[in-house]
Amino acid sequence: MTDVRDLLESGLERHHAGRLNEAEAQYRAALAADPDSAEARHLLGIIAFQSGRMDDACALFEGAATRAPHIAKYFGNLGAARIAAGRAGDAVDPLQTATGLDPLAADVQRNLGIALSETGRRQARTST
Repeated sequence: MTDVRDLLESGLERHHAGRLNEAEAQYRAALAADPDSAEARHLLGIIAFQSGRMDDACALFEGAATRAPHIAKYFGNLGAARIAAGRAGDAVDPLQTATGLDPLAADVQRNLGIALSETGRRQARTST
């Protein structure tokens, strides 16, 4: 049986080298070996995002977030992809979830501000 971690690491090496097609093949092989792999979906989502395939990116990030609801970056990237796809209103909830999971993630805070601004919504303030 193919080790999913080895496939993901191999994909990451190729991804960092800018060889997106090869990285995508490794991530797809990892997903085939473990159809529930949230990280394989997430990494495929990043490639889709970088390739301008926002609908695919949204679906992949959503699948990752559903399978691993404790990982902020999955929700943060789902929100970013929805903004890039022109769906800022749909980006607010996952970005708020990401903020709750990782309140110090500056990119998520920025994207949440963008989504709220584009939709005319205001984030509820909480007192401490």
